Amino acid sequence: ALPIWCGFIDFSKQEKMDLINLAKCRMLERAGFLEESEVEDGWPQFNPKLTFLSLNDSEKDAIIKEQMIGYLKANENFIN
Repeated sequence: ALPIWCGFIDFSKQEKMDLINLAKCRMLERAGFLEESEVEDGWPQFNPKLTFLSLNDSEKDAIIKEQMIGYLKANENFIN
């Protein structure tokens, strides 16, 4: 695991996409739409809850945006 602040690291395009996907899953987990299950190849796996499956893409995007804003507001002292 990387420390919270580890400076600049070069990530491949695939690693960047994996990290973005992990962040989305963590936000949806925090909102109660996903639950973490087992770890596979060092990456956590997430299972959707039934309510998540019934949402359309724009609703999912709105939830992710709300979670991102909430995270930034909760951690604004760390960011500034």
